[in-house]
Amino acid sequence: MSLCIENDIDDEEVADCQEIGIEHQFLEQAVSRYIENYFRDKVVPEGFDLFSPKYINMCLAMDICRAADMAYEAIARCGLMGEDSGDNAIEPDVKLVIGILRRMKPLVPQEFSAGMLLMHLEILEGVVF
Repeated sequence: MSLCIENDIDDEEVADCQEIGIEHQFLEQAVSRYIENYFRDKVVPEGFDLFSPKYINMCLAMDICRAADMAYEAIARCGLMGEDSGDNAIEPDVKLVIGILRRMKPLVPQEFSAGMLLMHLEILEGVVF
């Protein structure tokens, strides 16, 4: 049985939607390549699907301010603050996040680095979000 619902969508709007779908598919493929490249030399624990919609969408949609807030809150909650080096200049959680972003910089475009930061923390550092 099929339902036919009349609507006011014209051919141009359909073409625009199709174009957006193609662009989104292209971005998903690009993100997948960056994920593969970044995690290539890292030991990923079993049970993590690097290419799941969760991680792809996280890389596409996350902004750095929100990711930093989430990262610092989760790091503190999970007890990954580490030992203070005594220099009192930079907190251990900030050093961790900055270190990850620095190592990521040559491999991942800025547009995807916020989501990739959260992926790294969850998958490699055991941070629970």
